[in-house]
Amino acid sequence: MVNYFFFLGSTTDLCWAELTSVLSKFKLPSADRVTTDLAKLELKTKLSDQTLVDLQNTLGGTVKIVSTTKQTDTLEADKITDIVLDFLIQDKPKRFTISEYGRDHLPTQELDIYKQLLKEKGIKSSYASASRKGANAAQLKRGLEELYILQISNQLFFGWTETVQDVDAWAKRDVKKPARDRQKGMLQPKVARMMLNLALGDTPASEAVVLDPFVGTGTILIEAAELGFQYVFGADFSDQAIIQANMNLSWWQKQTSNTFHYELVRKEVSHLSKRDFPQSITHVVTEPFLGKLRPSPQQLPNIQKGLVKLYKGMIKGWQQTLEPGTKLAILLPAWEIKGKIFELDETYKDLERAGFKHLDEPLRAGRVEAITQRLVHMLEYKPYVES
Repeated sequence: MVNYFFFLGSTTDLCWAELTSVLSKFKLPSADRVTTDLAKLELKTKLSDQTLVDLQNTLGGTVKIVSTTKQTDTLEADKITDIVLDFLIQDKPKRFTISEYGRDHLPTQELDIYKQLLKEKGIKSSYASASRKGANAAQLKRGLEELYILQISNQLFFGWTETVQDVDAWAKRDVKKPARDRQKGMLQPKVARMMLNLALGDTPASEAVVLDPFVGTGTILIEAAELGFQYVFGADFSDQAIIQANMNLSWWQKQTSNTFHYELVRKEVSHLSKRDFPQSITHVVTEPFLGKLRPSPQQLPNIQKGLVKLYKGMIKGWQQTLEPGTKLAILLPAWEIKGKIFELDETYKDLERAGFKHLDEPLRAGRVEAITQRLVHMLEYKPYVES
């Protein structure tokens, strides 16, 4: 029996929803969410190294994957030492660290003691200090091997870190692209990836066509290309946005090994139609304009009024552009001011009247303490048709 533990990112509910969707796509069983930021997948046989890499590279919200092959209910320190030492003797790591989860209330494992015990066994090794809860991606990329002790209730799990997010690849698509706009390019690539995975569900990316009608600098379309979309389309009312998105997508075509076709349309979303794109849209993934991010209570009513009007146009454009059955993942704002939550109830009603049905509860995609909360809404276009 092998247990795989998935360490979820900071927006844990969104990360968990994405993991559930991606595991289904990989034809794997459902995982259990054992804590807020940790999920466990129990399998009878080990996954291949390539499958683990593919899983990690597909997921935007999973920080690392750990496999454990030893489970015990003993909490005695001496027995834990013996188990850890056995793992180290079998693996003979050149450089190791020991990370712990769920054990903050207990003494830390002493790395120098394990180095000495290995030396007595004729095994030369070195160790590196890391955060008790886990080594960072940069350390692991440099060849550090990470042994984990995970405590879930009164059960202990022992195993090795298998994969970790490629922070350099994520940073390249974020901060290295030729055109950036801090005002219009606020969406993080990892959030874009999670939204795309949720929208896709079990649909192969190669069979999907995505539209971002608020394309900005093209973040969503670049992540779609990395997932294997062959057709990615964008629109925006801003000339600057179209220029910047075109620069970034053209740049990424030269960087990636994936082949994809993109087209950009300079139009307001309310004026879009099916004629604007050479392929039928199967998925919409987007973050529209959210208004001022730190509004005062006095400013909020006017901001809400303006956004409701903007989103009415968005919904109209979708009705003119999309086929029934189109799946959507869209970020919409809510606001928390002085402990009270304000939402765009009128926009929700407009969506429902137009035939856009919510598939699940909205998921937070930003900081808990932020005034403007960014919520991912999953929708399907199911217009009412009279028989």
